[in-house]
Amino acid sequence: MKNKGMVSVLSVGLVAGALYYSNTGNHVEANQQTDTQVKIETAADQSPIENTAEEKEKLQRLMLNSIDHFKTVKGSFEYFAGAPANFHYLVTYQADLSDQPKSYEKVQTIKGDAPYASSLMIKDKLVLDYESSLYDGEFHVTISDQGNGKPKIHTEKAVPVNEQEYNQWKNTGMKERTGIFEDDGEPFSIHRADPAYMGVAKTAVLPEDAAMVYMKNINEWEITGEGSHLGRNTVIVKGQAENRDFEAEVDRETGILLKLQVKNSEGTVKDTINMLEIQVDKKLNDELFMIQH
Repeated sequence: MKNKGMVSVLSVGLVAGALYYSNTGNHVEANQQTDTQVKIETAADQSPIENTAEEKEKLQRLMLNSIDHFKTVKGSFEYFAGAPANFHYLVTYQADLSDQPKSYEKVQTIKGDAPYASSLMIKDKLVLDYESSLYDGEFHVTISDQGNGKPKIHTEKAVPVNEQEYNQWKNTGMKERTGIFEDDGEPFSIHRADPAYMGVAKTAVLPEDAAMVYMKNINEWEITGEGSHLGRNTVIVKGQAENRDFEAEVDRETGILLKLQVKNSEGTVKDTINMLEIQVDKKLNDELFMIQH
């Protein structure tokens, strides 16, 4: 039986996991199926992908372990959730997963009760308040600004993720990372330790929650085609989970979630993730990692 102290309990939807800033496995010291063949080709992998159980499990594994498939990433995405969560964010981020992991993100509220899916439309809908966080390899800092010019800053000494913690669940798939507790029948999930201490950005950059909530059962979704988003080759999937219809586009090379739309039985959009900008393995802005102590 799994130790409940090691895992998190799966909840309906992505909200709980996405807004959980301290990632499972990290330590902080306070202040202290059909047979249809779908041909998808990229420079990294010229082989076709098929809508089979084997290919679905490979895609799950890629999403659960995306941080092993790039060194740096930066960009922004729109993140919308309808009732009962009711939030609408623009998330700007960058993360370094190399030998000295670091991360930065800024989360801004967008006016409006429906996703825009356009950076030009979002630009004029941003409110003044924001929250940002950064990790420089030693300290984790969160900044909350309510638009009054008096930001609240909280600094914590972070314990770096060691190699053993990072590799503990490396290359594992859905069968190893999800299950049911024997004593009470409650579902559980196991998340990778995130050495960069990502926040909301982790929802798309390391999309474990999306995979575990919507794509856990390979019989409930299909690989339906290939696509391209922001110059990245994608795998398109569609399915049904938690009594909701969903469609997603996953970066074929890294497993990063580029698009997600979830609708309820009435066709109302309940959750949306739409990547607006992304650069993989490009130079980052080092100034964003600098902490003023």
